[in-house]
Amino acid sequence: MRTRVQDVNPLAVGDSPGGALRARALQVTQELAQGVPKAFTRVVDVSSMDPQRAGFQPISYLRQLLRDENFALDVRQRARRLLHGCEGSSVGSYSPSSGLSYIQHGIAQFITGRDAGVPTDADNIIISSGSQRSDAEVAQQCAGGTPERGVGPPALPHTLAMVLDQAGVRPVTYRLREDTGWAVDLEELQSAVRTARGCCRPIALYLSNPGNPTGHVQNRKSIEEVIKFAAAERLFLLVDEVDQDSVHGPGVQFVSYKKVLFEMGPGYWDRVQMASFYSLSNGIMGECGLRAAYTELLNVDQEVMRSVETVQCMDISGPILGQLSLDVMLRPPRPSDPSYNAYTREILTNHRTLAENARRARDFLDSLPGLSCQPAVGGAYVYPSIDIPAGLLQRAQGFSPSLTCASDENFALDVRQRARRLLQSCEGSSIGSYSPPSCVHHSIAEFITSRDSGVPTDIHNIFICSGFQRSLMVMLKLLSSAPGELQNGVLVPLPSPHTLAMVLDQAGVRPVTYRLREDTGWAVDLEELQSAVRTARGCCRPIALYLSNPGNPTGHVQNRKSIEEVIKFAAAERLFLLVDEVDQDSVHGPGVQFVSYKKVLFEMGPGYWDRVQMASFYSLSNGITGECGLRAGYMELLNVDQEVMCSIATVLCTEGVSVPGQLALDMMLRPPRPSDPSYNAYTQEILTNHRTLAENARRARDFLDSLPGLSCQPAVGGAYVYPSVDIPAGLLQRAQAAGVQPDIVYCQQLLEEQGVCVGAGSENGHTGGEHHLRLCVGVSPMLLDEALERLAAFHLRLLDSHRC
Repeated sequence: MRTRVQDVNPLAVGDSPGGALRARALQVTQELAQGVPKAFTRVVDVSSMDPQRAGFQPISYLRQLLRDENFALDVRQRARRLLHGCEGSSVGSYSPSSGLSYIQHGIAQFITGRDAGVPTDADNIIISSGSQRSDAEVAQQCAGGTPERGVGPPALPHTLAMVLDQAGVRPVTYRLREDTGWAVDLEELQSAVRTARGCCRPIALYLSNPGNPTGHVQNRKSIEEVIKFAAAERLFLLVDEVDQDSVHGPGVQFVSYKKVLFEMGPGYWDRVQMASFYSLSNGIMGECGLRAAYTELLNVDQEVMRSVETVQCMDISGPILGQLSLDVMLRPPRPSDPSYNAYTREILTNHRTLAENARRARDFLDSLPGLSCQPAVGGAYVYPSIDIPAGLLQRAQGFSPSLTCASDENFALDVRQRARRLLQSCEGSSIGSYSPPSCVHHSIAEFITSRDSGVPTDIHNIFICSGFQRSLMVMLKLLSSAPGELQNGVLVPLPSPHTLAMVLDQAGVRPVTYRLREDTGWAVDLEELQSAVRTARGCCRPIALYLSNPGNPTGHVQNRKSIEEVIKFAAAERLFLLVDEVDQDSVHGPGVQFVSYKKVLFEMGPGYWDRVQMASFYSLSNGITGECGLRAGYMELLNVDQEVMCSIATVLCTEGVSVPGQLALDMMLRPPRPSDPSYNAYTQEILTNHRTLAENARRARDFLDSLPGLSCQPAVGGAYVYPSVDIPAGLLQRAQAAGVQPDIVYCQQLLEEQGVCVGAGSENGHTGGEHHLRLCVGVSPMLLDEALERLAAFHLRLLDSHRC
């Protein structure tokens, strides 16, 4: 029986925001490439912010080390092909939530080649920021919204228990046979399922092959037995094959579960559901810091696939550099390539080293009294048993633990020096290491203190995440209520960011809307906040207040007085402040300045500074830097209990953050100094982007305001304008008959007739009698002009066609 959409966790079901419009925009682009006649030659997408896809130039200070003519020809050619596969030919652009199509097809080719021709559908492949992230996503689907579903793990990877706990599923353990080299035992599986049925519903079976941490590699017979067992018990197979390249035992070969499943034929190949996982973070490649992995799903319903992609949307996209590295590792140099010999030599060296280390470690440990070690023939661990003396066992019973490119002469001297310092701050002086660069937290703290004119910053209050949405999700989950309790509510503005509703839904908190004042440029209104709290108390418990400053999508920037009013309101109502300050560098209105909530809170003194709880968010994915594909941001917490801080650290331990993204964050927050050779070029590029953003926002507002039936408030910050639109009565009737929001119908028709993709205001929460459009102005001026001209032609023609 297949897992259906009604079986999966309801918190993981839904559509990604604006998904239908953007999916159709992609289809139209493909139709144009296939020669389907249209009234336009390309699709112009200004629905969401992705500056480098839309022609915004990246800051060269981050990019100089990506352009080096000293590399072999095949390396440079490969780099150009990979960049061409990125949106906007830039590693700073977002990818689709499931990954770059070019990389998905490369993965499909690798799997088919590995499995001797077994067919692979690229649409079944989802790229994420690591295998733990993938495990968590699929486990969340299996949870079904209740902890009464079980997943069977054996002697397990040391991080798996935490992943299962976060996903809300119950672990059902089965023992591996140590006396047979940690083999999977069929009787153990059967016994585990029988025992579990008294306390939960077993729904999935987790295995790692090669075994983590045992080093066991399953043979074909063992895999067939497991598949037959899973089919008989209707279990979803979760197969960790991360270390498939790290098989090093004499005469031992890796065989994938997919290959065996295919060769078992009908009744198995077309019925058994499976997710298999692979990651860059394996024993041979070891690129742990680049954060990329894939999941291949088999026999999974399309609705469930869409739910998995919805969960993926929480991170928007995996790190682009990680995705490109995944492609390079899965499609290595060919024998005719200049890099082939060096690559092959390095891979063979790593294999020999791993095999010899495993043999020596096992022999040495086995020779010690009280230690016994089974041979490890795959993976990167040995797993000896140890006899612990009685005295130490007694001590343990009473023990309570406490919580306690750098050398290229073609680049400017300060760039080379900065690269060396950043690499030295990484474990092993490599961006492929897991451990975070030690300097980045300090850089963030220095940036915040400088921005806020000396307000103190504690580095222990700073958490680095893979993006704003991920850090917001962590906070919302911590603020959500326990099952069976009155649901907690979060005050959110109307309009709000188009991804926010999905994040709130995934976190299990109730949105409590308060309206922004369009007639005052989308300002926060204190009476609206007070009214929202009073109304909400009948159906939920308001616990937090979310704001974006600068406003997304409104472009409004709060002044000091407005921020003080909000802080006093939050203090009086005991609300946790969640402040999205991602676009703080993108304030471009004449005479308008960004003031942080933290600075105002500090200046309000005791009673506020030491009491009001707050999380503020920042990301590389802003309108000026625009490095959306590097996936890094930070969250600073104020007045949060230490135990809660430890809980946040625990949640974030289930996944790493791209090390290149963290280094890019460091470079953006500590830019070149006036004495540095790169200072002038950097400053010129930043000023150019600021001017472009300001001019785009002004021109877009003036143009839209001049059209009949459109009205647009000035945007003085951020990367959007948000005009209201009067939709003709005929189109309103069509939308009502179709059961679709009128602004969605407007946007769909605009896309089909003029090839322009804009966001619908209903995605930002505006429904009922008000209709708005969301246009990103963080694009090249030429692209903006084209979008505006096409939109005007469509809008005027629409009005003419509906005149009596």
